[in-house]
This record gives sequence, structure tokens and C-alpha cells, in this order.
Amino acid sequence: IGEIGFLSEMPSITHLVLWDLHREGSLTLGAMPNLQLLGIYNCSMSRLEGLSSLTGLTSLTLQDNDLSALPDLGEMTSLRQLICIDDPAFRSGGSIRNIRGISRLRSLRSLHLVDLADLRDVSSIRFLTTLKELTLRLHHPWDPQILTQLPELVRLRASVSPEERRALEQTLANCPKLSDVKIVERPRKPQKDGGDGKMAASDSDSDLLAVHKFCTGNKEQLMSDRVCGCFYCLSIYDPKEIHAWIDNG
Repeated sequence: IGEIGFLSEMPSITHLVLWDLHREGSLTLGAMPNLQLLGIYNCSMSRLEGLSSLTGLTSLTLQDNDLSALPDLGEMTSLRQLICIDDPAFRSGGSIRNIRGISRLRSLRSLHLVDLADLRDVSSIRFLTTLKELTLRLHHPWDPQILTQLPELVRLRASVSPEERRALEQTLANCPKLSDVKIVERPRKPQKDGGDGKMAASDSDSDLLAVHKFCTGNKEQLMSDRVCGCFYCLSIYDPKEIHAWIDNG
């Protein structure tokens, strides 16, 4: 599928999830003036076009897609939640290198950047003064001083090297509202698997890869259990707290 412009014929659509779309080149989204939630998962494309026209969008999730770049997001001024997950072990193409226009998303409340191996500069986050939740699980160092410029931030999930941890902990002392914090060690850089060119995890990550297979299509299993967890915010909670499911679980 190269273009889903037919969706513009359904102007009342408010939620859209795209899963397992595989096509060389770009994917173009049509005009959907009432769209509020968009999720794109495990899709193969080099570019994603048309996002800037979704000015009413409040939640955007991009997970494990072969994207190396995003269009400028600065016009999406209604966006309140942005989730970008790019696990190298589950894709074969590019990785997001920058998120243009993020500094203009002044309504953003929740930002989660997870496993973006090629994303190096996140300094523009400091302009997101309404941000309340932030996840930075990156493969490169980032300046913890940006946290001091986020006056509304109350929840942080971050990965740092052992050497950087002390600087981050010192910075947290200057963030009085930041009360919910989890810090983990930065993941090691994945290595190429000599076969199909996909990124492969080390032996010590094998358990994580095995668990990842159960992150979808799991409603029946979760409803019979008492505890579950989230890959990108690292929270542990009761499955009964889940209120929405993709593809009926």
C-alpha cells in the first residue's frame, strides 16, 4: 500500500492503527481532519508523508518501522502524546535519526523515545515546558540539564551509562516536581547478524527477545494473570488497568 488517501472519504474517523504494511518507498496519509489517535507498527517504508496535515492528532505512536526520517512535526500543535520505539532487533531498514519540529509541540504532555539507535541530539526537548512524562532510552549520551528546563515534569524513565548516572542524579536534585524516576543502564549497541542483515541482540538479551513475542495478541493470557509490564515506560501494573486493546487483544 503506497497511499491510504481513501481514508479521507471517511472524515469522521478518529482512531487509526496501521500494522504490517510492507512497501518500498514512502507511505502517504490522506487528509483526516478528525483523526485523534494514530498508531503505525511494524511497517516497511523509507518515508512517511502527510503527518503534518493531521493537525487534530493528539496521540502518535510509531513502533518498529523501517523509517530513517520523519516529516516535520511542528504543525501538529494538538499532539499531547508522542511515542517512538525503534528496536533494532525487530527491523531490517533505517532508524530514526532526528525528529524535526519537536520543539514546537507546545501541547505535548507525554514523550517516549525508546531504542532509537541513531538519534543523537535531543536538546530541543528543553522547549517542551508542558511535558509531564518523559522516557529517554537512547543509545547515545544526552545532557541531563534539559530536565531542569521542564518545570511540569513529574515522571522520568531514562537510560544512561554508569559514568553518566552520577551527573543525572545530581541534576534530579534541581527538579522538585520530578517524583517518579526509574534509571536503567543504557543498552549496548546491537551487532549485525551476518545472515539477513538484521540487527541481532547479544546472548544476554535472548530472554528479552523471547518475551517480546508475547507483547501482542496477549489479551487472553493477561486476563488470567495478576501482573504485567510495559516495554517503553517500564511500569508494572495489574492487567485489569488496561482499557483498550488492538485487534481485540
